[in-house]
Amino acid sequence: MNQIRGDVLAAGFIVEEELFTVVLGGAFGTLDPQLGGRELAERAEWLRNPKTGLDRKIAAARPYIREILVAGSANKLMQDLADYRRLRNLMAHRPCWMKGIWDELAGSDPNTPKGRTVGFQLLIADSDFTWIIDESQTQEWSALLERCRVGLESVRNKMALS
Repeated sequence: MNQIRGDVLAAGFIVEEELFTVVLGGAFGTLDPQLGGRELAERAEWLRNPKTGLDRKIAAARPYIREILVAGSANKLMQDLADYRRLRNLMAHRPCWMKGIWDELAGSDPNTPKGRTVGFQLLIADSDFTWIIDESQTQEWSALLERCRVGLESVRNKMALS
């Protein structure tokens, strides 16, 4: 689980850096502090401040995403970013646990009742849903993170930045 958390949070850092460039590029037309001046520096500091939550960073990028991408693509990226926010908070703030997998037919000793724990499942939950963390789930999360990164990178690349 530590590896999964680390992978999600590390990939999330890249996603949030792309958010950062979209917000600054959209607002100032540049990422160069000398061209953007004090206002760019202040906005950059606000974005990097730990008290500026991910919700506010995504909200700050929303108008630029909607301006640059066609509606369908913008909607998909905004949904992916909302899903990323949930995943990031899940990995950063929620505990995980293991649950035994019970097989009522397991056991070969005729003198012992059938039924055994034959393995374990790793789970994590928020207030609305419980995920079984397996190979397919981690692949789904990886794909989400990649879609967010690529989508934001596309927005940034379509901006005319000086």
